[in-house]
Amino acid sequence: MEWVSWFTGGYGVIKPRRKPAGFSEGDRRRTVRRRSMFEVYTIKCYNVSMKQKRAYKYRVDPMDEQKRVLARTFGCARFVYNWALRQKTDAFYQENKRLYYKDLSESLTLLKQQDEYSWLSEVSSVPLQQALRHLDKAFLNFFEERANYPTFKKKRHRQSATYTSNAFKWDGTQLTLAKMSEPLHIRWSRPGRSTQLQLAFGQMTLLPPRHEPRASKEPLTVWVVRVWEEQAPAGEEPLQWILVTSVPTTTLEHAWERVDWYRHRWLVEDYHQCLKSGCRIEQRQLQSVDGLIRLLGLLSPLAVRLVQVRACAREDPERPAHAVIEPLMLAVLAERCGQSPLTMTVGTFWTEVARLGGYLARSHDGPPGWRTIWKGWLSLQTLLEGAQLAFHLRL
Repeated sequence: MEWVSWFTGGYGVIKPRRKPAGFSEGDRRRTVRRRSMFEVYTIKCYNVSMKQKRAYKYRVDPMDEQKRVLARTFGCARFVYNWALRQKTDAFYQENKRLYYKDLSESLTLLKQQDEYSWLSEVSSVPLQQALRHLDKAFLNFFEERANYPTFKKKRHRQSATYTSNAFKWDGTQLTLAKMSEPLHIRWSRPGRSTQLQLAFGQMTLLPPRHEPRASKEPLTVWVVRVWEEQAPAGEEPLQWILVTSVPTTTLEHAWERVDWYRHRWLVEDYHQCLKSGCRIEQRQLQSVDGLIRLLGLLSPLAVRLVQVRACAREDPERPAHAVIEPLMLAVLAERCGQSPLTMTVGTFWTEVARLGGYLARSHDGPPGWRTIWKGWLSLQTLLEGAQLAFHLRL
């Protein structure tokens, strides 16, 4: 489950610049022959949680056709960034007008329809849209005085492109980017390893903040559990977790149980993502805490069920769907997509639910997101309710 959570945020494929200028005359004569030696591609995998943002960098060895796809993507992303920067700058200084991401995205769609710029359609649209978002972020940093005015990207500098979850496919072992027919060869520089951990725990009292009027004035009793690695391998960062819990932890068994809870944090965060993005709990217009709690009582079991079905679809996609899904729901969806409920697998069931929510299931599409699944699940519930009404009315 940890590997899946590493890849939910997005990908940044980076090609560093070649060997810098200033090397010897002999190196200059051998530049053409050595050029392939400096074409190093790396990939950054972002893990974004509620409190932490981590990035892991790996080296990839693309094939010749994949290199051409990446080269086109780098060039198009750089062109779109520079084009959008020129559009924003000219609109402000010449027309006293500000252009935002939505305006540039609409203009980019029109630009791609012109014959002169039809080559922009040869690459995935996701890195191009992300280039606009990066420019939007660059201007935000400029106006908040965290950075200088954005500058044009240059071909001789480091090239990069960002892929979000809908532009790549990750099956747990292989990564396939949009517009690629074969997965990338990744050099996993962080292999799994076994280690011995030390554990310590104890009780602590947290005092309330002094200058926060909304905080409680009573101190809070918590238990702190620390897990750390004393002898880490050379070049590896030692493992250390410091956990704070309000659950009483008085024995060694209790402490290891709290550590085991924390090991499932990715699954818990995935559940919250389903509850927030899929069930959209934060967008419900409720005016009271009691109403929100009652709504959570209805949506939480549904979020758990969706996470369970998705886990089955990912870990064992060939498992028969009738072993996991309710018979009537399976029969309705199978009839809807023209398949047999006896032969439908869990992976096919999950894909068909996503199709009801607008998922296209193309070869280069990534896995469906929670919003798409939620729309498809609601559509399936509507079909299921219609089937139940037809059965009672005996139509």
